[in-house]
Amino acid sequence: MVKSYRAGIAIKALSRQFGLHEQTVRAHLERAAVELRPQQVLTAAQAAEIAELYRAGVSLRQLGLQYNVADNSIRNYLLRANVELRAARRLPRQYGYSRSV
Repeated sequence: MVKSYRAGIAIKALSRQFGLHEQTVRAHLERAAVELRPQQVLTAAQAAEIAELYRAGVSLRQLGLQYNVADNSIRNYLLRANVELRAARRLPRQYGYSRSV
């Protein structure tokens, strides 16, 4: 994990790769005395592009992956730009479950 982070892999990507929460990855890196890179801040041009892409139908998740930031950060950029957010899409569960015991 440390080697990958030092090679430039983002904490978000490491968390997916290792199946860990981002805070857990961050804690492992801190315990290993790794100097953490500052969190990415998007430029005004990127924020405007995100708003345009979102209005064109790209999802928060897709934008987060594309810009390597958390989905919630994308949401915050959109809110600051006064972009009206779409209702969250609820996908059907892949596996059903029964509430009866």
